[in-house]
Amino acid sequence: MPERDNPVLNVVGFEQRPAEAVVEDIASWAVENGEGPLEQRINPRVMFFENGELVDPKDNFKPLGQGLRVETPTDRLENQGYRDVCRWLKATNFGYGLWISPPNGEYPESRFVVYQVELQDNQKIVCLWGLCGFQTGKQCLAIANQLQKDRTFCLPDELRTKVIAFEPPGSTPWTYYLNLFAVAPLEVWQAIESGDAQKAKQKALDQAERAYRERKQQFDRAASWEEKARVVFDIEASMQLRLERRIQAGPCVSLQNIFTTVFNKTETREGGKVYICPVCGARVKPGQKCPVQGCNWRAPQ
Repeated sequence: MPERDNPVLNVVGFEQRPAEAVVEDIASWAVENGEGPLEQRINPRVMFFENGELVDPKDNFKPLGQGLRVETPTDRLENQGYRDVCRWLKATNFGYGLWISPPNGEYPESRFVVYQVELQDNQKIVCLWGLCGFQTGKQCLAIANQLQKDRTFCLPDELRTKVIAFEPPGSTPWTYYLNLFAVAPLEVWQAIESGDAQKAKQKALDQAERAYRERKQQFDRAASWEEKARVVFDIEASMQLRLERRIQAGPCVSLQNIFTTVFNKTETREGGKVYICPVCGARVKPGQKCPVQGCNWRAPQ
């Protein structure tokens, strides 16, 4: 199936993950990739930190680290970033962190993840805010070096490997503190403070649940991977109608694409043709053998 017919969301994920997790995947993709101002593309999430890992309560408390990809050099750097986030969370009961993904050949836009951690009844609760941006690599470096006082980042890719802990002075809200560093426009922080971002995400979740529920039986009845992929593709298309906004083809990065196996990655973002292995879910270029060891599936030309 060529890329233009290929869904962005991972078909294997639809089969292997709980319904609540799949609905979250659909909604996160729609929110972050929907066309519109940045304040309409904020993706809030809540996770827990247990046994040294971020865990997703919507995915049977599965550690996010189990889904790390190693397809590209960028993946490997981002995996280092996830491990650094976990090290920071292990040592932190209350605080804030910022993870930065500058644009490159894989990501056309900058992405930021704000971590807000609190210890409640011996449970570490982590609120995450996925933010989209238009900063260049140099601008991302400038933001990081202003926030990080004890080291200097020299290359944009270094930012992917570290979380930057920060502490707003006094009673300053973290949103207005980050506004001082040009992480995002003021309208983004206002949307978070007012609750508009949370309401928009909930609307996307409601519509994603309806879209998924309406096509779940059709997906389960599909006899081939191609048929299942078509159902997922239809779900993606229906979200544009439900939310009345065009959704870009590329997958989001900030919360899902880095830390889980939700999205079909790499070539789909670059616009080339790609097949998804029906056996293991890996991306395979036309005419090539699946890169996963032990898998013998070969993509057609």
